[in-house]
Amino acid sequence: MYGVTYDRRNSSEIREFKENVLHDHRGDIEKMCEEVFEIVVRAENRDDVLDKIGNGEELYGHILKCCKEYIENEGHCDDMSDEREDNLQNFIKYLMNKTEPENISERYRETFQNIISNDDGMELTYDEIDVLSTLFEPSKKLKNSIKDYNSSQDSNNRIDWPDFLKNVVNHLEITKDRKVPNPCAMILYHIYSNMID
Repeated sequence: MYGVTYDRRNSSEIREFKENVLHDHRGDIEKMCEEVFEIVVRAENRDDVLDKIGNGEELYGHILKCCKEYIENEGHCDDMSDEREDNLQNFIKYLMNKTEPENISERYRETFQNIISNDDGMELTYDEIDVLSTLFEPSKKLKNSIKDYNSSQDSNNRIDWPDFLKNVVNHLEITKDRKVPNPCAMILYHIYSNMID
């Protein structure tokens, strides 16, 4: 099935999610990102979930705390002072308010071209991560963007949906596994992996 499936989340699941992110992950970014995907992204009642978790800055703060623990435990000299923070903030804002970064419609074409240029995957830029964070939902948005992209291309350069989706996952897998972690790429990896039939 194409797309992410959605389920309702109850108060106990939300409370457990907050406790896990705040106390139990101990820098386990992969586990934390899986829970963001399961509890927040896949929530049918997402507005209610986000309201019970707290505002976007609080959720972002929980995630950032986990990332910093990871960095400290792994011995990396890195305080996440680069655009990975912006990726997380933009993604959470989009989940909460559907607020897209500026000029997103102009930027997705370049992102698509990069993704289809290499089947094996390459590390994505922060800008491309922002683009992908706004296209997964609603489910037709990505397909409509691809349709729009194909309308301006000759037959040799058009995007085939299944192959393109696999390329997206390959690119995100490369990006999330770099030595310096990108939690937003990890969450998007869960999303797009679940869109593959």
